[in-house]
Amino acid sequence: MVSWLLEARPVRVFAHGNKHKLLSMGIDSYDHVSAAVVYDNGAVITYHASWILPDSFPSIVNQQIRLIGSEGIGEIDSQDRGFLACFSDQPGCQISNPFAKAEPLNPDSRFDLPLSGYTCDSIRHFVQLAGHLKNGVSLADLAGSYPDGAEAMIVTRTCEAIHESLETGCLVAIDPASWR
Repeated sequence: MVSWLLEARPVRVFAHGNKHKLLSMGIDSYDHVSAAVVYDNGAVITYHASWILPDSFPSIVNQQIRLIGSEGIGEIDSQDRGFLACFSDQPGCQISNPFAKAEPLNPDSRFDLPLSGYTCDSIRHFVQLAGHLKNGVSLADLAGSYPDGAEAMIVTRTCEAIHESLETGCLVAIDPASWR
């Protein structure tokens, strides 16, 4: 998603992680990984992943993305399922689709709820694409309307570079030829 948003590809990775709590439980996995990924347009994105949450945390997982640029910030958090954006040339912040809720078409009717919101829109998009394929549309015709294998290869190669950096403790360059 970050590559798509930035219209850029990763070129270098440096990562660090810790193995303590999970290892003490007999699970040979990182408790936490932080990776700085440099993109071909000069952007640097820091990824953090942790598999340790307290039992009292309100959900079993928490995913978040926060992009901060020279002219604004945008963030999505799985706890509220919405999108918050603030830009230097606009007053205040905009919050879209908080809590992935569906707004009723008729506020006076509890039965008039459309299928909309973060969760429903994602499912609807998938079903629409599958319907196009079922009706004879080719994958080539749908190019750009879904994450494809080439984009998956970029993510896979970036994850490989993160693991290589974790193992070696070194900066890892990503060969652009490996994106294909």
